[in-house]
Amino acid sequence: MLTPGTTLLKVHSPGGSSEEGILLGRIIHARHLDLEIDRGCGSSCANYMFPAARHKTIPPGAVLAYHGTMYLTDLAGEKNLREQLTAGGIPPAEVEKQVPGLLANNKRIAKMESEFTAEIGVNPQFYRDFRTVAEQGDALEAQYKAQQPDFLWWPSARRLAQCYGIRDVNDQGRPAQLDSVGHFLEAKRNLLLVGDQALPACAG
Repeated sequence: MLTPGTTLLKVHSPGGSSEEGILLGRIIHARHLDLEIDRGCGSSCANYMFPAARHKTIPPGAVLAYHGTMYLTDLAGEKNLREQLTAGGIPPAEVEKQVPGLLANNKRIAKMESEFTAEIGVNPQFYRDFRTVAEQGDALEAQYKAQQPDFLWWPSARRLAQCYGIRDVNDQGRPAQLDSVGHFLEAKRNLLLVGDQALPACAG
């Protein structure tokens, strides 16, 4: 769909494949494309497409939703994989069959992710910090247990620039509650959005 005259992508995506997200991010970065969120950009869209864009706009009513990635953390390790598969009800013999292939794939994606951050000039800590947000969000999730919302992080434009090198973010849509009380329940989409309070400050 890209033409030589394309300068802006309007995206609405809940996410998808990490590998495809990285490939799309590389195209966006190489073409110096601007990006505007139409309704929502989550998961792989937020992880790879959004930071790769030149100018990023989040209009009122749109949502930016991160959940980090497992590839650059020990969440992609053998112990965690075994626990996930076992918790999913997979028989032990089948777990043993699946783990080697999953480990190899995770290492491959981790390498792609590391190369991608270097290519677009983003601090890879960007992909690790959601784990800290999530670990400190257990009590908050319990508070909204009845709604069973998706727990997601919406970092401020200031943190994106100062901590991760993701600049030129025009964030018109971020709820003020993310800075005042630290979270916001987006009832329409059943999203429990959290701010940056669980994370340490960074220089910049």
